[in-house]
Amino acid sequence: MSRTLLVMAAALVAGCGRTVVEGTGGQGADTISGPVDPYGDPREYEGDPFAGYLAVHSIEVPGPAAPGDSVYTPAATGSWSIQVAACSTESAASRLVELAASDTGLEGHVDREGQWWKVRVGAWETMEEATSALGAVRTAGYADAWVVERLPGD
Repeated sequence: MSRTLLVMAAALVAGCGRTVVEGTGGQGADTISGPVDPYGDPREYEGDPFAGYLAVHSIEVPGPAAPGDSVYTPAATGSWSIQVAACSTESAASRLVELAASDTGLEGHVDREGQWWKVRVGAWETMEEATSALGAVRTAGYADAWVVERLPGD
């Protein structure tokens, strides 16, 4: 039994570091055989590996928005709102504010504070008025919502 294990171990060690890979690369059938060096240079391809892809001539990147810029301005003038989320991108906040406004029946708006886009609904004159509407917003599916005071310029 130990002789069988010894033969199997020798066969395993002899096969280490070698592989045969057959398949189709970008230029036809390829066969690689021999020792595998994971730190070696990649093999060379014939032809242009990017043939058939469109060339990129320019890229447009939006500039940073000024801190405190508001994406949506509520019609109501109250400084108290209910925040339902904070998003790291304006596009995510824009999609969520439409959904939150539809779900709650309240006007939605997005305020930018630092790197965050705050998704908020409603605008009330007092904290008590906003707090009384908080239960309905949570029932609409925003269980983590809370009352916030919007700063001037939001």
